[in-house]
Amino acid sequence: MANNYLDKTGLTHLWEKIKAALAGKANTNHTHNYAGSSSAGGSATSAVKLQSARTVDGVDFDGSAAIMHYGTCSTAAATAAKVVACTGFKLVTGARIIVKFAVTNTADNPTLNVNSSGAKAIQYRGAAINAGYLAANRTLEFVYDGSAYQLIGDLDTNTVYTHPTSAGNKHIPAGGAAGQILRWSADGTAMWGADNNTTYTAFKAATASAAGGAGLVPAPAAGKQGQYLRGDGTWSTPANTTYSNMTAATASAAGKAGLVPAPTAGAQVKYLRGDGTWQTPPYTNTWRGIVNNLTSDSTTDSLSAAQGKELKRLIDNAGSKLVDGFTIAATATWTQLTADNIASLDPDYKTVDPALSYPWFTDVAYTCAADDIIEPMWPANVEGIGPYIKVTANKLRIYADSNKNGTALTAFKCKKG
Repeated sequence: MANNYLDKTGLTHLWEKIKAALAGKANTNHTHNYAGSSSAGGSATSAVKLQSARTVDGVDFDGSAAIMHYGTCSTAAATAAKVVACTGFKLVTGARIIVKFAVTNTADNPTLNVNSSGAKAIQYRGAAINAGYLAANRTLEFVYDGSAYQLIGDLDTNTVYTHPTSAGNKHIPAGGAAGQILRWSADGTAMWGADNNTTYTAFKAATASAAGGAGLVPAPAAGKQGQYLRGDGTWSTPANTTYSNMTAATASAAGKAGLVPAPTAGAQVKYLRGDGTWQTPPYTNTWRGIVNNLTSDSTTDSLSAAQGKELKRLIDNAGSKLVDGFTIAATATWTQLTADNIASLDPDYKTVDPALSYPWFTDVAYTCAADDIIEPMWPANVEGIGPYIKVTANKLRIYADSNKNGTALTAFKCKKG
């Protein structure tokens, strides 16, 4: 083996083999056109853009541009429908959008409409969000669950208060020490200070000439549980807590105030007398007939109003003679006057009652002379009877309305001249 080596002829043959093997091989700086490229070394089209776009978290992706899930919202605070623009966004379940709000929302039940894909309710923990959750300069992320946008993560819903500075509304000042209280300083400003009114004394009693003073009620002693505090500062039993019956009057002595004595059973119609007894009044008015009253010697009887009126009429007509009145029979025949028949039945009555307020009439005989005066004497509250007219020396025409009385009625009396 030590004698195995290449001579000049062998090396020449090896070199020819190597050159033949390398023939057709590309140089190190050689390039080829990739699929879809128009020049050698250019990018392949399939590596720049997907042949079919795919939706990633609600945004289309085909390799030609970066995916973006971000947008801003400048919708007015009082407008519930919030609008956001985001290129390529599609409303599909699982779609995500990150929104920065420029204005704090003040509307109830806000909605979100991304890239004109439709307004959908905004919810936090499965419920509609409150006004103010979408605050100015907050950046919040939402995911669409198929029916509403769910706000991702937790919100700091704590209300941030600032100290008021107007009069009467200023905040509690710093400082203070044990035992101090907040006291008024000026213009609504509080200040820490000592409580100067922690000890109170008993109230000052009143006298006949001086008013008392406010203070603590004096402590009642044992056994005073049934007594009351008087203005002089003492606990006392009120005077005049027990009352007795009135003291009756006598012929020589006046009575005294007190309780009314209790009436016995059966005394419900009696009256209390000055002697302290329940009695029936001794003077009872007995209404007697007008003739009896006029001829009675009694000093306790009196006239009624109607009797007094009759007595006045008798006095006014002294010297004249009254003839008893007549009656309208229950069987009287009543005739009705109308605008059509009054001219033939009773033309003179139209001058007395042109409106025909009493359109019914009946004729009755009477006993007065032609020159006697006829006075109306029908009873009070009898409806229906109206005017009257003499027809002849012995006949009187009486008029009535539709409520004419159909029973026997004493209508008039005649006064002789």
